Amino acid sequence: MTLMQTARSIMTMGIPPHAELGLGALSGQINDYQWKIDVGPLGEGWAAPGADVAWIPALVRVRVRSPSGAVSDLSTVRLMHRPPQ
Repeated sequence: MTLMQTARSIMTMGIPPHAELGLGALSGQINDYQWKIDVGPLGEGWAAPGADVAWIPALVRVRVRSPSGAVSDLSTVRLMHRPPQ
């Protein structure tokens, strides 16, 4: 697998579904390619006070390192359940 093919695979198959997506990090390896997914808030203030908002945007960062040490960083925005407050 090439670096970009691996990165695309992680973006499509490695990120949990919306209903299971939560803040934190996941990591693993495909063949000799190391990958890490970091999920964090996309800024603040997405919910209006008193509003019943079930979903908020999350910033998802994917980093893949090839056996040669080359790195690919990709980012996307996904919806996730709002954490309890």
